[in-house]
Amino acid sequence: MEPLLGRNAFPGPTIDVGASGATFAGEAAFEGCIAIAHWLRADVERLLPRDLELAANVSPDADVHPVVFVFGQQTQGAWIWGGLTLPIGLVYHEFLIGVPFVNRRDGRMLHTYIPRMYASNSSVVLDGNLRYGLSKELAEMRWWGSTFVLTTKQSTLLFHAVVESEGRSTSTRGTTLAAGAVAQIFSLPILGRMGAGHYVCSYFGWDLAPASVRSAAAYLSIDAPLVGGLEPRVFHAAAGGAITVRNMKWQLSWPVPCRF
Repeated sequence: MEPLLGRNAFPGPTIDVGASGATFAGEAAFEGCIAIAHWLRADVERLLPRDLELAANVSPDADVHPVVFVFGQQTQGAWIWGGLTLPIGLVYHEFLIGVPFVNRRDGRMLHTYIPRMYASNSSVVLDGNLRYGLSKELAEMRWWGSTFVLTTKQSTLLFHAVVESEGRSTSTRGTTLAAGAVAQIFSLPILGRMGAGHYVCSYFGWDLAPASVRSAAAYLSIDAPLVGGLEPRVFHAAAGGAITVRNMKWQLSWPVPCRF
């Protein structure tokens, strides 16, 4: 089994969510798939703006870099004000591509960069772009059995994946390698690029502890160019690199200017 690339391969400095003192603005419960693929670094570099670069990979697999795909449904949406959680009943589907272990060329801290997100709710798209720079677009998403399908509002196929859960549902204590790698990747500051070209940072508060987690096999197909530099391709998650989750708490912090 090929090792999953994590902080051991990218040992640069960062301010992770636990040390950030981030204040969370909202939360939801996520159900879906998180899949880590290993692509050639040259392919991943094409997903980045010119002022970002991939961190050095010090592992024996120095010619590859992880790319993360997250897709499924958000439920139990709520605002967080003054420490109080205020349910608003928001339910929608969401998809993201994440490139972890990225540096700004004028900085040295590790981030996870989001080159593209899709959501099925227009207010979520608007807020994600105006405040967070998360390159969101409105799209349709749904599961057909074990197959997840992402299309434009006009039904043009953008992405699909076949996900087969393996084994029994467990807590994260003794689950797959992927859960540990996912926790490392999404504890990094999330880097969003605003329309004017400057960057903002936010944090995802991902709590896998109370979630139902299963290891999975994931076969993924990019069926249309989702972002500049990303051409259609079919691939699979790295060995041990996919999980399905139910009832994973997903919190989002307020954004701040990115200065490191």
